[in-house]
Amino acid sequence: AFTADAATRSITPRHLLSHSSGLPNWRDEADEPLTSAFAPGTRFRYSGEGFVLLGRLVEAVSGQTAAQVVETRILRPAGMGRSTYGWARGTAPPVAWAHDGGGVVLV
Repeated sequence: AFTADAATRSITPRHLLSHSSGLPNWRDEADEPLTSAFAPGTRFRYSGEGFVLLGRLVEAVSGQTAAQVVETRILRPAGMGRSTYGWARGTAPPVAWAHDGGGVVLV
């Protein structure tokens, strides 16, 4: 849940996309209040929670899943027919998987 402070009320989708919302990367507890650590747009701080929130916002506004919106409105029009929004185990190559510093795949 958001707190009702001025900083969280002024967060825009652009802030969420640019990781400048001030929201944390992840909270320790799901029921912990979601608060902004700084005024939106003034600094950069990676925010995984911000992207989750943005996905929920896209779903609420569009009536589609975030994956459907990204794939139909961004990837397909850009000619990226083999790209997807999410990942799944067993996805056939070519796939760019995340790796740790030692080269181990992180999936």
